Amino acid sequence: MKIKNIAIATVISIALLLGSCSQPSYLDKKFQNKSKPEKTFTRKKNIISKSEILESREFKIHLPKRVGVMLPSNDSLTEISAAIRDGIISAWYESQDPKPKLFFYSSDQTEIKETLKLVERDKIELLIGPIQKKLVQEIKNQLDPNIESLALNSYQDDSEFVQSNRYQFSLSPEEESVQVAKISNIVGSRAMIIYEDNVISKRIKEAFIKHWGKLDEMNVSEYLIEKNNKDISRLVKKALLIDESLLRQRKLTQLLGQKVIFEPRRRRDIEVIILAVEQRHAAQILPQLRYFKADGIPIFSTSHSYIPFSDSDEVRDLDGLIFTDANWFTSKASKEFQLKFKKINHPAFKYPRLFAFGRDAFKIVPFLKKLKQSSFMQVPGATGNLWSDNRGVIHRELSWFTIKRGRLYSADGLLQTYFRDRPTRTFSQ
Repeated sequence: MKIKNIAIATVISIALLLGSCSQPSYLDKKFQNKSKPEKTFTRKKNIISKSEILESREFKIHLPKRVGVMLPSNDSLTEISAAIRDGIISAWYESQDPKPKLFFYSSDQTEIKETLKLVERDKIELLIGPIQKKLVQEIKNQLDPNIESLALNSYQDDSEFVQSNRYQFSLSPEEESVQVAKISNIVGSRAMIIYEDNVISKRIKEAFIKHWGKLDEMNVSEYLIEKNNKDISRLVKKALLIDESLLRQRKLTQLLGQKVIFEPRRRRDIEVIILAVEQRHAAQILPQLRYFKADGIPIFSTSHSYIPFSDSDEVRDLDGLIFTDANWFTSKASKEFQLKFKKINHPAFKYPRLFAFGRDAFKIVPFLKKLKQSSFMQVPGATGNLWSDNRGVIHRELSWFTIKRGRLYSADGLLQTYFRDRPTRTFSQ
């Protein structure tokens, strides 16, 4: 089913939001020429600002005149689709004239072939979406090969992804986990990971351990928070081997036949702690780690452990956590968007990263071919600095943040302090 016209209320609300918000700060970054990537803990790339690309003859960008967007419309995914859709519309609103025409399609059709016939009938030049993994694979195989596509999820078999006009872009938790593994392995080679009993947490954990194995021979200690676990402190005690320390106390008391003054001691063989947990669990774990005097151990996580713009008490309990995220969430424009979204109860307030994802999905369109030709070129985006490998898979280079007294700060200085203790542990991507 094709949606012939973008809902007027949606366009007006997004336009009003954009009209009252300052332009995103990431569009003001200056172009930096670097002939070769440096061996360090981040990728050194050619940072492209949009205005300079448009003014430079060196960059031949391609902006399609007719862009299709395929998103689900069923009730279970309504809010997710709305956040991504309005992110796309906001980026379209900010784009320079002449703007491409947008066509919206539902990805909930029983027969996807009928929807693709509409795409061909409307003479779509590039199709953004869908987000459902099963449909991503199906559309890759059935879409007219002359129509470019930017899938908003990863293909089931990346090894087969070699078509010249097919691209994929996703907020992959595995990609964030790999970045955490690389940075934390510089800090220390003995790691402990605490994860939850859910799909995302397990994906983060498995990706971390897999990449850690490529960097270091040391095994990673794993501790699972089971779904029925109501006592996080018991798990933390187990992970820090506090129970073994208490057992030694009991044995010593029995041996001496009298009470002894005793302070439990945590294990000393762990150099880094990884949290593959949601914010609510991270906010319970960190105070426990501080209580058992393990806060001196660097604690890393992905953005999975932090909810942007959260003003709850949970954030104050995250003090000391180091995690990956996008710079855009600290920008003035992003904060202004969130204030507006909160007032109108927009789904993007609940899913700010998906709104940013939608913005980037549209903004990356003109540069897809150029990025695919050079993996050492990137476009600053709302979800991170974006670059592509030679298969057309868009990757995100994220920034590092930490929480201090309940507020978000850059973790660059803190990381450099850790790196000075391990000057020989470097890597190149």
